[in-house]
Amino acid sequence: MADSFQKLTEEAHQAVALAHEEARRLNQPYVGTEHLLLGLLGDSDGVAARSLRHLGIEPVSVRAAVEFIFGQGQGAVEGKTEMSPLAARVLKRAAHEARRLNHPHVDSGHLILALVREGGRGAAVLTILGVNQERLRMRLVADLGGQAG
Repeated sequence: MADSFQKLTEEAHQAVALAHEEARRLNQPYVGTEHLLLGLLGDSDGVAARSLRHLGIEPVSVRAAVEFIFGQGQGAVEGKTEMSPLAARVLKRAAHEARRLNHPHVDSGHLILALVREGGRGAAVLTILGVNQERLRMRLVADLGGQAG
């Protein structure tokens, strides 16, 4: 995972940092894919957030869905939050997504592509909100400047 993390753009690093903040805000001792999704939407100018807005999904709707479905943890989290195994796989898969599109670095768009492919809570929230995953993939690939593989 360290190699994947080193290839992240500043935008993707920021999304991961925001995901850690979201986990702590929701009193969760781990960073799950739902927190990654919230982190990706934290930068409204990022590829992930722009692509979702293009499909009619607003960050406030995603936040409300995450909070309603998964709720708050029991008490404040102290110390460092760790990535869940699935969230860690999303980071690895994002590097794979970038390579498939012939991109040298991992951007927020690659992270959300990986999140959708890996499944889990973050992808479930998008499905509940009516996101067609194939349309999202096509939108992301177009926004990232690549060809669908």
